Amino acid sequence: MKKRYIILFIIIVLLIIAIIISLILLGNINNSEMSEEENYLMEYVEDESYITVEQETSITMYNVLNTIINSSDSNYSFIREIYKINMPTVQAYATFSRQNNNDRYSIIYLDAENSTYKIEEINSEDYSNIVNNTISNEFLQNESIPLENNNTYNISPISNEGIATIYYNIIRNLLTSNQNELYNILNEEYKSIRFQDNANFTTYCTNIIQSMPNAYLTQYSVTTDNGIEQYTCVDNYNNTYLIKLNTNYDIEVCLDDYTIETEDFRTKYARASNETKISTNIDKLIKMINTKDYQSAYNLLDETYKANNFPTINDYINYINNNFFNFNYYSITNISEQGPYYVVTVLCKENAATSAQSKTKQIIIALGEGTSFTMSFALE
Repeated sequence: MKKRYIILFIIIVLLIIAIIISLILLGNINNSEMSEEENYLMEYVEDESYITVEQETSITMYNVLNTIINSSDSNYSFIREIYKINMPTVQAYATFSRQNNNDRYSIIYLDAENSTYKIEEINSEDYSNIVNNTISNEFLQNESIPLENNNTYNISPISNEGIATIYYNIIRNLLTSNQNELYNILNEEYKSIRFQDNANFTTYCTNIIQSMPNAYLTQYSVTTDNGIEQYTCVDNYNNTYLIKLNTNYDIEVCLDDYTIETEDFRTKYARASNETKISTNIDKLIKMINTKDYQSAYNLLDETYKANNFPTINDYINYINNNFFNFNYYSITNISEQGPYYVVTVLCKENAATSAQSKTKQIIIALGEGTSFTMSFALE
């Protein structure tokens, strides 16, 4: 009888242990399912006198803070650094951004319980102190943030498409309201080839803004090389932006995919049929015309043809302006081979509508070594 009680006691103890283990495992599962963003906002410190600072690297938080800091200001602030300040009750983020060629330093406070925020502008010395973990008491926020003037925010997981959209929108915003910052983050090799100087770049920006309003992302892809991600973003005007993500929020940008040819492009081009090569070259030419990259388009001309018809680049620019639209929607209607040349019939339209005004051009292309080619127009 006594032995039976002992066995029963052991069974009960084992059941209790099993229940405790199950509850622990369930808690771990719930915690693992907690999103990265929720974890960020739950890292409050219990000791109000113990404040820590760490560099913020999450693209999710970048998106939240970028949305907040630009929500009520028409002059775009391009965030370059973020430091997270761990404190009780709310989270705080010290940000360094560039706005109209000026440095801007801010603290953005986030109240997770109320999903509210507030922004406080600070000076460079205060920002430097925060980065070095020396924080003035005036910047400590121990009270919840009330709801006022639509000061709410939300956090949601970000997909690769969302990341591509974030960086594409950054480029578009810099194009319209912070051009010097866009110039500063251009890939140096690309910048030296594509733009002679800042004035040339400013002209490019003006042309893009005027001829391609209401642009938005339509396609994207992402590749990784030696741990560095590169996003390729294509918009509804067929602009292709290459965005390389370096450390944290340090990015390098190329504003087209033809100025610097990648090894991947050369490999695919070498394996392509001649018709595909011709189509690729026409696409390159039309992109140059649409973005007013006249020098690059001028360099494609056959030298004899150039000397006979367009001895100066201004002659060529006048021809382009008189024979193409400000922005060209194009399609290739025919490719015919004539000896060493390909004659390509291209239909250009002023817009995407079926009834849009159109022009037909014949472009003669000669394929060269590697990815090189020369071209000429069949002049009327």
